[in-house]
Amino acid sequence: MTAELPHIYGIVERWLAKAPDTEALAFGDRSWTWSELDERVRRAAGALRSAGVAPGDRIAVVDKNHPACLELTLAASLIGAANAVVNFRLAPEELAYVVDDSRAVLAVVGAEFADTVAALRDTLPRLGTVVVLGGESDEYEQWLAAATPLADADRHPATDDDCFLQLYTSGTTGWPKGALLTQRSMTAHTVAVGRAYDMDESTVNIVAMPLFHVGGTSWALGSMYTGSRTIVVREMIPDAILDLVERRRATHAFFVPAVVGMLLAEPDRARTALASLRVLGYGGSPMPASLMQKTLATLDTPLYSVYGMTELSGVFCVLGPDEHRDPERTHLLASAGRPLPGSVVRVVDPATGEDLDDGAVTRGLFRLRQVSV
Repeated sequence: MTAELPHIYGIVERWLAKAPDTEALAFGDRSWTWSELDERVRRAAGALRSAGVAPGDRIAVVDKNHPACLELTLAASLIGAANAVVNFRLAPEELAYVVDDSRAVLAVVGAEFADTVAALRDTLPRLGTVVVLGGESDEYEQWLAAATPLADADRHPATDDDCFLQLYTSGTTGWPKGALLTQRSMTAHTVAVGRAYDMDESTVNIVAMPLFHVGGTSWALGSMYTGSRTIVVREMIPDAILDLVERRRATHAFFVPAVVGMLLAEPDRARTALASLRVLGYGGSPMPASLMQKTLATLDTPLYSVYGMTELSGVFCVLGPDEHRDPERTHLLASAGRPLPGSVVRVVDPATGEDLDDGAVTRGLFRLRQVSV
């Protein structure tokens, strides 16, 4: 954990003290101030503890993007538990595997996935309470309202190695594998992200990538740490994203290249709608050369290529705007970029074994060595 952010819930505590009535999160036509978010997270923590969730236990969230997922991640951190965010796109057999592998004792399930999880209950012997989120049968809001907010005296004393978030890899070489993200790794990453992308209280950040991925949850926590207005998008609908960015005058967004391509389907519309962006990050896969050329020709927005890993909490190399638009250094567009200042890993030159400094641009081959923060 860092001196600036001694534990992950310090994100909320910081802005509760500085700007309690400022918008913290938004979702659809709803928004919550820092004071309201603190109340909701503490109620979620109280509800989890009343349901028998203990330190070291796991809960699971199975849903498309919803701010409740972030609430539960923060709530889990307050009681020493961890939120295992499940990829809602998984086939039923895979979904059952992940929930069982996480050893979740409680699940919060989006209404549209409730029947799927109900059909799998016989294969999930550890799973006890299931709370339906959203839809006509929503139970989550009542569950929170009935709970007693967790008091400071009842909080779990967080340590560096406490896991409070468990995200799963894609499983391309077998079953998905759970990555245990700790207070130490995530606080360091959260502070580094805010600095790397010049986020501050004026930032309006779009979180459109799935929260079961570091491109969703880690991106959200990074902007929340800086006091930004963080807008959670439930699902990727290109026209709706363009409308949202334009209406909210959003300054920051992160997408995978395929989404960038969809947003640029009508270049004139995209150019107008995305004009307010000061940072457009992309990652998760390389951007094809043809799409890169179209993006650079269509938008004046500063581009940031993000290279990261779930196991390492998120981004650790960034290729910034200058490298994207230097006509004499176009070869850098295939680079992983510069090591992120304050990263939780060392980026090492494979030829020499020496650390690459923060200003070096990697040549596409590198090694990673995890370090303590």
